[in-house]
Amino acid sequence: MPTRTRKDLEPYQETSIDWIKSHPSCALWVDMGLGKTIAALTAVQDLVYTFQSRYVLVIAPPRVAKNIWPDEIGTWSHINVDYRSIAGSVSVRERLLALPLSTITTISVHNLEWLVNRLQDNWPWDVVIIDEAHYFKSHTTVRFKAFKDELDKIERIIELTGTPAGNGLMDLWAQIWLLDQGERLGHPYSYFRDRYFESDYMGYNWTLRPDSKKVIYDAVDDICISLQTKDYLQLPPLVINRINVQLEGDTKTGYHQLERDFVLELEHVVIHANSAAALTQKLQQYANGAVYDQDGQVTDLHGWKTDALRSVVLDSVGDSILVSYAHRCQSAQIQKLFPKAELINDYNVTRWNQGLIQILICPWSTLGENLQQGGHIVVCFGLTWSLTQWQQLITRLWRQGQDRPVIVHQIVCMGTVDEVMVQAINDKETNQLELLQRVKLQIGEHP
Repeated sequence: MPTRTRKDLEPYQETSIDWIKSHPSCALWVDMGLGKTIAALTAVQDLVYTFQSRYVLVIAPPRVAKNIWPDEIGTWSHINVDYRSIAGSVSVRERLLALPLSTITTISVHNLEWLVNRLQDNWPWDVVIIDEAHYFKSHTTVRFKAFKDELDKIERIIELTGTPAGNGLMDLWAQIWLLDQGERLGHPYSYFRDRYFESDYMGYNWTLRPDSKKVIYDAVDDICISLQTKDYLQLPPLVINRINVQLEGDTKTGYHQLERDFVLELEHVVIHANSAAALTQKLQQYANGAVYDQDGQVTDLHGWKTDALRSVVLDSVGDSILVSYAHRCQSAQIQKLFPKAELINDYNVTRWNQGLIQILICPWSTLGENLQQGGHIVVCFGLTWSLTQWQQLITRLWRQGQDRPVIVHQIVCMGTVDEVMVQAINDKETNQLELLQRVKLQIGEHP
């Protein structure tokens, strides 16, 4: 049964609702935990009830589309619309799509291309909500190309994300283009890139031109608003604890040989990288203690990070711990050390929130799950380059409903690519914070 009413909405949520209704194309850059889902739901229901809209499609990451949106509809008593989640195998999705259209339909971002191809010219939704809009940060992806062909049939687009520029301001162009087809940042992408950025002599690395930042911020200010957790919620402290480990002896020598030569000969196997990108992946794996060989088999190299993880678990005295990993071989390392640890799935999130799982292992790509009831400790066993993934992981626990300080342990292998990854995240976080501050929502200022 629903447990919350519209009276439970916060003033900033009501302002967000008014913003959506008064801006046919808009972006809400909202920190996780501030209730962007219910704000969007309330806004589109108001539009449907006043005959300004008919059918709504929500495009979101798989778990968010399948679980979070239906859960929100069931939680709030003022949301009274029929909905359907199109998920599962192709045959199941076909059957669901053949049923009479629901007011709200949710679908995984990964199934969007299938949906467009399946419907051809029969696109029925006049409102589209893109949850986690950073999935559309690249105009070269199949999903972007498929979706842009349907824009002429859509009257309203609402983008929701907490990380609009996770890798820098270049991420904005595609997201904003879906809202205005290049009116604010220019068209095509090469125009935007060449006007606001300059490249190195190889054309690989692009940096902002002087004064471009302010011009970009000003250009998007009228259709984007930002809400940040620190301004609206009293959350418990967040503690980032860096745990440094060191490679020693042969493992240190081997790392630097692989870094220098792109190849490392071990006793029974050869580790080889055929490109700079592949080398980076191999170095990440090496820093974590296990690496894939040419046949896809895992070779264990060292236990410096697993020793650090063991110490965290022992020091936590039975507290539940969420552990992130970047490569599957790392999850195997963790489960070898802790056989009762469980990989996150659709079925054990409830058990975690009930305190029945001590160690829950999740990839960095896990988005949308509310895990704050089950624990307050995160261990970053494998690291990530993505600011979006970093912030999403932390806010699985550090969000409304958490009543204990959240501790995030970063296990960093010194003298390796780990240190570069940590610095990259810090730099991206600084750049994105400037953007969010520039378009910050002030209650009463908009629309």
